Amino acid sequence: MMMKRTLHLASILPLVALLAACSPTEDTSADLILTNGVIYTVNDAQPWAEAVAVRNGEIQYVGDTAGAEELAGNHTQRIDLDGKFMLPGFIDSHMHLIEGAGFFNALSLDTYGTIEGWLLAIDNYSKANPDLPIIFGYGFLATTFGPEGPHKALLDRIEADRPILIIDEGFHGAWANSKSLELMNITRDTVDPDPGFSYYKRDASGEATGYLLEGTSYLAMDTLGAVSKDVVIKGAGDILEAMNAYGITAAFDAGVLEENIDPVTVLFELERQGRLTVRMVGSLMMRIPEDVDTAVMRVQEMGRRTGQDRYDYRVLKILYDGTVEGRTAAMFEDYQGEPGNSGATAFSE
Repeated sequence: MMMKRTLHLASILPLVALLAACSPTEDTSADLILTNGVIYTVNDAQPWAEAVAVRNGEIQYVGDTAGAEELAGNHTQRIDLDGKFMLPGFIDSHMHLIEGAGFFNALSLDTYGTIEGWLLAIDNYSKANPDLPIIFGYGFLATTFGPEGPHKALLDRIEADRPILIIDEGFHGAWANSKSLELMNITRDTVDPDPGFSYYKRDASGEATGYLLEGTSYLAMDTLGAVSKDVVIKGAGDILEAMNAYGITAAFDAGVLEENIDPVTVLFELERQGRLTVRMVGSLMMRIPEDVDTAVMRVQEMGRRTGQDRYDYRVLKILYDGTVEGRTAAMFEDYQGEPGNSGATAFSE
């Protein structure tokens, strides 16, 4: 039996050799060659080069122009950098693609502006968009208003019958008018979700002032329908284009919420449209005690649904406390001018 098998293999070896000799040589030429540049490689052993060759989306060669040209083929695309500076893409280590997408095309305030300037911008935006169901924007700096934060009365002068919701520059608080509070059914009897951390700022009589801290700002966005899925998809695509313009090719999404919009669906649609031009690693945000029991299961499921070449969301982010400017960051001593308020942590040990 062994002899028969050996003779059989020996009889086909010449045929295999003949077929190999007749097969066309595999095309290993570069898909793209960039030459005549000042290229910084971030490689200490070879910090500078003048040409790069790329094949199948991977760097095939870095060096001089002559070496790159040796990899050129009939279908190679060439780009003459004409002496321009080229370097590897930047990585944004902390951004919020999905969460930020809902704000990208909203009203944007000058963070370091004045209260009067913000009110004028909101008023102008309101008049320019009479058909919008809600005036939605972001960017004010809470500390500009002092310890008490912004007040609804300022916005009520602009719109009394249409909700206004403006998120702060750090996305940890919001400024709402009376109509927004009415639609949210916020009264002096409304219980704060997490006193000292996620709550409604109140005046001496217990009435909500229109300053919403931490989770209450997200609750307002959800209740008032400030952000839709279509708005997020378009905004995310626009953000990615802006990132590309600044040379950003990869990023870490430092926290998404799954409350109303499925982030994986957004990513899938961006990829389908060909707009997912930045590689993303991302995280699920756990921000309230009620998230604890399901957070690990949810992030594992998100990891199973992503794990693609362009996006992989598999990290759990724990939002432990708030911000100094919102006076929700946990401190050992009370905030100046606010006896009894030292902030709070969102979770116990």
